[in-house]
Amino acid sequence: MNSQFLEFFGNYLIQAARWQNQISQLSGGKTPTGMDVSELGRLFKQFCSIGGRQESEFAEYARMWQQAVENFQSVFCPYAKMWGWVPEADYQVLQKKCDLLEKKIRKQDQIISQLRSLLEEKGLGQVEMLQRFQSLIQDQSDEFQTFMQNFGEAFAKAKG
Repeated sequence: MNSQFLEFFGNYLIQAARWQNQISQLSGGKTPTGMDVSELGRLFKQFCSIGGRQESEFAEYARMWQQAVENFQSVFCPYAKMWGWVPEADYQVLQKKCDLLEKKIRKQDQIISQLRSLLEEKGLGQVEMLQRFQSLIQDQSDEFQTFMQNFGEAFAKAKG
């Protein structure tokens, strides 16, 4: 890679780090205070020595910049996944799914609440409570039996 490009890219990342807290000021596509896009262009022109060149030449540099960004992303993305980072597009898809599932859960909880209130109106709410209580006792009984079996096996191993 070109050393001028690397120097530009390094300075770009340093500026991005300085502007990190100002990015939250973005609203409606406006540039945050202190983040001058023309300054980025000046930096790029300075480090690539294209100050007096024609626009067509600058378009070629822009194409090369885009290619460099794509190359960087193709190398960086696999490492980012190894570090547990998720691309924003993937995150947004998962966020939408999560929002839909949460909405579905709220709706189902509401339906369950309505059904329980109907059962209680008919005097059947106590039946459901007894069934839950019996299920809880059965689960605890099963756990205790498993514990006693494991304890017996451990005691037999220790004795034998």
